[in-house]
Amino acid sequence: MREYAAAVKALELVLKYHPCGLAVLLGQYSPPDAETWDEILSMDRPSGENVMVKGGSPSERLLSCVAAADEMDQIIGTMGGWSGVRSAAEAVKADYPALWLHFVRHLDKVEGARGAQISDGDLSPREAVAAELDISPRTLTEHRYKVPRLIARKAMNNDYQKVLEW
Repeated sequence: MREYAAAVKALELVLKYHPCGLAVLLGQYSPPDAETWDEILSMDRPSGENVMVKGGSPSERLLSCVAAADEMDQIIGTMGGWSGVRSAAEAVKADYPALWLHFVRHLDKVEGARGAQISDGDLSPREAVAAELDISPRTLTEHRYKVPRLIARKAMNNDYQKVLEW
């Protein structure tokens, strides 16, 4: 269960902080390298954890960056690497087209840069997208967070991994 939670968290980090997060999951954009992982992880820290240490050498900073990237790569490895993530994401997209549409619209219109620009009277971006899709705002949010869990579960399923390797 701990590996699954870490896998979902890794997917969420990419979706939330990588400028092309969804494209990374779909294999349409290069996955994060060590430097990008370091940036993503630093953005996820609470503001009180961003501590500047004077006197640290560049090699210490590089080692920290590489260690963080290695840990994230191990987590992605539990899902069959980025190819496993891509295959699982494509399978979820094909198996659950309505859920996928809700997920993508939430990413684009609610979390995206344009989210603040959506204005439909007194509706928030989330309420406007939900109304457009004819679902409740709660359902929209549930679908947003369900898709990465489905991707992780599908990618981590041993039977599914065996099919990918065959």
